[in-house]
This record gives sequence, C-alpha cells and structure tokens, in this order.
Amino acid sequence: MQTVRPRLSLIATIAVVLSPLFVLADLATGQHTLSIVAFVLMLFFVLVNFAGTSRVARVFLALAIVASIVLLVKGGDLDDFARVANRSAYLPGLIIVLNILRFAARQSPLIRDAGEYAVRQPPSRRFALLAGGGHIFGILLNIGGYILLLDTAMSGRIAKGTPERVREIQLRRITTAAMRGFASTIIWSPLGLSLNLLLTLIPGVTLLGYMPYGLGVTLTYLLLGWTFDRIQNPTPTAGTKVERGGKLSALFGLMGVLVAINLAAASVEYFSDLPLRAAILFVVPLFALGWAILGAWPTQGPIQAIKTLGTRIQEGVPGAVNEICIMGAAGYLGIIVVDLIPHEVIDNIIASAGLSQGPLAAALTLIIIGTALIGINPLIIATILVTSVVQSGADISPILLIIAIQVGWSLSLILSPVTSTVIVTAGMTGQSAGTVGFRWNGAFVLAVLALAVTVFLMIGS
Repeated sequence: MQTVRPRLSLIATIAVVLSPLFVLADLATGQHTLSIVAFVLMLFFVLVNFAGTSRVARVFLALAIVASIVLLVKGGDLDDFARVANRSAYLPGLIIVLNILRFAARQSPLIRDAGEYAVRQPPSRRFALLAGGGHIFGILLNIGGYILLLDTAMSGRIAKGTPERVREIQLRRITTAAMRGFASTIIWSPLGLSLNLLLTLIPGVTLLGYMPYGLGVTLTYLLLGWTFDRIQNPTPTAGTKVERGGKLSALFGLMGVLVAINLAAASVEYFSDLPLRAAILFVVPLFALGWAILGAWPTQGPIQAIKTLGTRIQEGVPGAVNEICIMGAAGYLGIIVVDLIPHEVIDNIIASAGLSQGPLAAALTLIIIGTALIGINPLIIATILVTSVVQSGADISPILLIIAIQVGWSLSLILSPVTSTVIVTAGMTGQSAGTVGFRWNGAFVLAVLALAVTVFLMIGS
C-alpha cells in the first residue's frame, strides 16, 4: 500500500501536466471534447491530492458538480458540456504550464539577483519598482508575467536575521505592490483581453479615444495604492539600514526573457492558425525546457537537467492542487450558471431599473465585484452586462461604460478569493485567499470603489 500511493501521485501529476496539451489541441482544432478530456485529467489529479485542497476549493468543486447535474436535468448534452469545458479549461491549463516555467526558473541566478534587487530597496522605492514591474510584466505576459515577478520577489525576500514581524510586513508590502501594479493594467492596456473585448462590444468608441481616460484612471489607481502602502505600514525607525543586494541588470535580463516569450508566442500566432492564447500554451513549456537546460550548464548536461526539472515538477505540482481546483471549478461553475439564466431576464432588469449615466456606471461596477465574489468570472459577467446595456439602449457614455467595467474588473482581481490573481498569490505566499484578498486589499478596494462611485454619481448629477 505504501508503494501504491506514491505511484498514484506520480500518475496524477503526469496526467495534470499533460492536460494543457488537450486544451491546446482543442484551440487548434475546434474539437471541444478535447477540453473535456483535459478536465477529466485535472479532476483525477485533484481527487488524488484532495487532502491538499482548502474548504473553498471543495465548495466550488461540489457546486460545479451540482451545476453539471442541473444542466444535465435541463437537457444538456455532450456538446453543451464540451462548450463549457472549452470556455473554462484554458486558465487552469495556463496555470499548470506557468508552474512548470517557475520550477525551471527558480534556481536561476537571474531570478535570485533580480529578486534581491527588487526587494532590497527602501520601502517607498520598493512599491514603485514592484508595482511598475507588475504593470510591465502583466502587459507582456498577463498573469504569467505576474507569477514570474512575484516568484522573483519571493526568492529575494528574506534576509538572514530579519525579525518575524518585519518579514510579515515585508511580505504584505511586496505582494500588494505587485498585485496592484498587475491589476491596474486591465484599465488601459491595449494588449489586454478586457479592453479589446469591450471595444468590440461597445459602438462609438476607439482605442485612441479611450486611452487618455484609461491612463488617467490607472494613474489615480496606482497613486492610491502607493498612499495605502505608506499609511498601512509603519515607517522604519531612524537608523534602519536597508541591505542592498542583487543586480539591476538581472531585472532587465528577466524582462528580456518575458519579451522573448511574448515575441515567440506572437510569431507562432502569425505563422500558424493558432490563436495567441494557444501559442502561449505551446511556447511556455519550450522556454521552461530551455531555461532548465541553460541554467544547469555546464555542471549538468541536457538530459540530466531535464531529469532535474522532472523531479521538481513531481515534487512541486501537487502543491498547486488548490489553485488548479479553484480556478477550474470556479470558471466552469460561472459559465454554467450564466448559461442557465436567460439573457432576456438580464435585459429586462436593466431596462426596468431606469438607471443612466453615473448611477448605471456605479451599479455596473458593484455588480462586477459582487458576482466575482461568488465565483463568476468578470469576463463572463462583463460580456453579458455590456451586451445587455448596449441592446437596451441605456443612456450612458461609451467611455463611462468602459471605465465602470474596467474598474470593477480590476478591483475584483485583487479582492475576490476565487479570482486567479488572489488564488495564485495565496499559493505562492503561503497565506489564505481570504487574507490576501480581504485583509491585505480590502481597505484599498473600498477606497477606490468609494472614489469611483462618488465620481460616477457626480457625473450622473
């Protein structure tokens, strides 16, 4: 029995590592049943490592199963489940391949030096550096860049002899700076999924027309983040010495890696029929292999380096079971729940509410955040809300409509314990999702939300 358990764990790890291949195959061929296969492999992995899941993960898994039963009772067939799987399997698949990249990069001197340089700065400078890094890395590689940045920061976080209380404060400041920098990219980035989605749904607005407003909101967001960083954390006592370390050149080198990944994925998209998100699933594991081999040279040959990476994957992937379970189950659940609600109902609610301009913008922001807290992906609810607002002919400026959705979406990313940003951050810092979302970011979210709603209502009046 003692030999069966490790063997089963190994099989489950292999299964979950292979699951992104089926997601990639679905994106390449349009055969959505392949995403069902990916979900089955992920579910097998979760069940084998069920002891490592949190209460939140188990609740979402149970709710996803119940929702599947409801869909089945209502006449759902294989095609319906394949469509749901196709729309929800990508994010957990992306997290899996990004974890592989993390395992390959973790022992790299580049990571260590960049992490130490970013962290061992005076506190006021550290926020700007990490928030800026989260912003740039997020634009270049979305959540993948954020994961790599946070992993880099964690690798350089702890200095020997640092008191435990100082360590805890340092962890919180590093994490919230990176989170707020990353989340703010949604508001304006022309490479972001959310802005491009909204521009296709809302007539009468262009990227150039929106950009000045988006950049202004982003700057306000980051200034509030810096202000809260200073207010919520004690000023170091006089004479406190910041021990410098790391290399600035390592940060530029790391950005070079991110740019290379992005360019490689864009090239795959350009020269093939693969969409960009599929190209990322293809490119990231190749970079992980290359990083593992080059990072081990010349002390290890390519074969030995790949074996070492395999060992790290075998030991490390089970620790990501909570993230994989929540992100897979929450995304799957959100899509099924939205599909079960007729769009006509939402259209009628918006029309009957009689809201316009500022009050409607405030309501939309609150709805985005509220639904994110119960596990509905902002991408899904934003699509439904914007489509319904446009179809109902509600009186609201296109620019204001975009800002309302983007502010709610951005705040959801750092508050809701079931969003990818909070889940990943909780796993990497060893904190609970509630601590990361509510305790560390709750006051900041309330302040930004209060400011946004006030401005929206002033516009409405």
